[in-house]
Amino acid sequence: MYLRLRLGLAPDHKLKGRAPFSFILAAVDPRWGMRDLLATWYRAFPAAFERRAMKEGDWLFAIAPPKVPNPQDYGYYEGGAQYADFNEQHGILTCPYVIPGQRSITRLEAMPGSYEEAMEAFERYDPSVGTFGPQVKELITNCRVIAPDGRYPIVIRNDVGADIKPKNPINMVVFSTNPDPDLMSDQGKLNVGQYTLDQVSRMIATEPRLGGIYVDSCGGWVARYLNLRRDHFPYADYPLTYEEETGRVGIMGETSVVEFLKGLGELLHPEGRVVFPNISSGRRFCWYYFFCDVCGLEGRHHDLTSMVFFRTMAHHKPALRLDYLGLMGKETVLSTREGIEEYFKNCIAYAVYPSIGRRADEAYERFRDLFDTYMPPLRTIGAAGWEPVTLARLEGGEGAIIERFGPAAGKVYFTVYNPTDEAMAPTVTVDEAALSVGIGPARDLVTGVSVALDKPLNLQPRQLMILELELK
Repeated sequence: MYLRLRLGLAPDHKLKGRAPFSFILAAVDPRWGMRDLLATWYRAFPAAFERRAMKEGDWLFAIAPPKVPNPQDYGYYEGGAQYADFNEQHGILTCPYVIPGQRSITRLEAMPGSYEEAMEAFERYDPSVGTFGPQVKELITNCRVIAPDGRYPIVIRNDVGADIKPKNPINMVVFSTNPDPDLMSDQGKLNVGQYTLDQVSRMIATEPRLGGIYVDSCGGWVARYLNLRRDHFPYADYPLTYEEETGRVGIMGETSVVEFLKGLGELLHPEGRVVFPNISSGRRFCWYYFFCDVCGLEGRHHDLTSMVFFRTMAHHKPALRLDYLGLMGKETVLSTREGIEEYFKNCIAYAVYPSIGRRADEAYERFRDLFDTYMPPLRTIGAAGWEPVTLARLEGGEGAIIERFGPAAGKVYFTVYNPTDEAMAPTVTVDEAALSVGIGPARDLVTGVSVALDKPLNLQPRQLMILELELK
């Protein structure tokens, strides 16, 4: 085994040519292997996995909350305070939107045809005609990053990049911006991070019922780049890294996002509010899980391997997936019965919330039985909390999985899932001695039927069971 750390050193960096790091070595119970190491990891770094967001429910996006016929299934609304009354009545946290990793010049007379034309458009730009306020040009100037190719990373487009096209094109150039709240603050200059935190403070003062803040695109924009901009180095709290091919040092974009999430948490946590970022599905963004309270995961990675990673990084924190019935006018796999049912089961096996974006009302009307069957037990196991060491095994039934949640309130829960196309009859063996309690009656929360654990399960293809065991 080996550990490789790509650390960069620079005299003008905040750490003055230092790059501290640490790691742990731990014994592993061979019965559970890496799962036991994971349990050790959680114990070693409790602050990184502290659960603050206690709501259990889906992610509500791009639809007015009163429009959904099943508000009981939602816990977090990505949107403004106009629905605060409705959300408070139904136990949904209102989390207004911010996006500190990018800033745009908009409403351009013509779409730039090249990088050079985009830079010229920026120099000529009058921020009073755009949509991001008169300060946007100064924010971009101070915070735009320099990629290894020596250019400012930009995107030239005529829409806002959402799941639908606007009626009228919006000619714009989008810059990736460093959201570190400390950036150039000692020089009295504006930066996107602190500017956004000030906006959040004003929102909370206007509407104290806000439950948290949603941070969009944490896996995009600045996070995609190694930032070589030297005048940003003195403000970076974390060690630098380097470009593999040339050895040039820079700020890893993900750590700049971490600095914003950390600052946002320091603002929100004292009064019980939560940080809810769109982490994206990439494993390179693992750092964000340590600084968020609700793990938002937008994208189309619905396979079980992805769910294992999401739950591993979140531990007890709510993990919310978000996908769509349709994108850019085209139907997706979730618009089919088979596709959405697999989405639900893969998510719920690891207590990940399978949320639908725009058209959430239609999703409930078309697939009501899935929501009504699976959401109540999902909320139960989510509250109980996933544990990496299952203390239970499946004997027989190759390809099936078992995961543990709890104990909690005198019960322990196991998801048992057969993701294959073959029927099987595995036996569940629970380590009662390790649980330090006896096992009483069991039932499947999906069907409500009692289950005899001293007999093999009758597990059909693609069947998910959520077993509730009474503890003696």
